[in-house]
Amino acid sequence: MYIVDALPKNKLAVYLFISTLFRSFAMKEEQETTLNTKLRNIATITTGFYGQAEPEADLVCLQARNFDDNGCLVEVLYPELKATFKTKKHVLKDGDVLFAAKGSRSFATCYRQKDYPTAVASTTFFIIRLFENATKNVIPEYLVWVLNHTSTKQKIIQTSSGAAVNSLSKSFLTELEIEVPTIETQKRIVTISDLLLKEGRLQKRIYSLRETAIQMQLTKAMKK
Repeated sequence: MYIVDALPKNKLAVYLFISTLFRSFAMKEEQETTLNTKLRNIATITTGFYGQAEPEADLVCLQARNFDDNGCLVEVLYPELKATFKTKKHVLKDGDVLFAAKGSRSFATCYRQKDYPTAVASTTFFIIRLFENATKNVIPEYLVWVLNHTSTKQKIIQTSSGAAVNSLSKSFLTELEIEVPTIETQKRIVTISDLLLKEGRLQKRIYSLRETAIQMQLTKAMKK
């Protein structure tokens, strides 16, 4: 994604850097206009592939359990399917957006060939593929941000009528209204969003290490 090369190392620097980006973004936003369109006008939406795990597989099948609620990969991926004529047309392309539409969690993530092995998506996902002419105006990672946004998740809750298990229809996505700012604004949004997610993961890691250190100290104290 659009992450700056020189990411500040300490927490204060990260905070100041993000604050600067927000101020820059706010100033630019006042000068820009945003277009609204429905998702069906900028992308195709298809369902994932159904298949069962096979021995001597060579194709990864992405599952919802592979990701956290923000669409970040949290598991090591292993091949589950054999590459066949049947699976060929379901192989993901660079920039495909996966949206988890079944189960207790709804989230989006972007498939990038540099980050993933050759893969298909399971039937848990809808695959959203931008039209070729739409790629000039919409960044896949920005679309992921829109789909993961709180306002979108509120619409999902309203659509699912409070059901414990979501099962969103394709029509929900096709009719979803998308705000499309300039490409430059989309890049800034994605950059800030990525930095916030990185900061969140670092904070969790720091908390985990601190908790481990304290528990070790308490254990040593009990043995004295």
